[in-house]
Amino acid sequence: MTARENPASEPMAGAAAQRPDPAEPGQTAIRAKPARVTDLDPAIYAELNRWAGSAAIAVNPDFPRLPPAKAIRAMIHATTGSQAVASAVIEQLRQGQD
Repeated sequence: MTARENPASEPMAGAAAQRPDPAEPGQTAIRAKPARVTDLDPAIYAELNRWAGSAAIAVNPDFPRLPPAKAIRAMIHATTGSQAVASAVIEQLRQGQD
């Protein structure tokens, strides 16, 4: 008798070989599951939604839709991209206004 590989592993090898290279143009890379922040109290969440609503109108008055997650991503980009914004956030944290 000759030694054989596990036949159950053969389909996996085939599937892995057919997976597109994410570096190829037009292909989507496999991403990790997004993180969810759920510890906002109801008053802060309502404040975020009010702000997102007014921002949505400012961005596109004809279709004012802005999910809170998109608003938070923009806030993160603004904070990490601007020393002035980052300083304002740090000052808010120092004052206990988080």
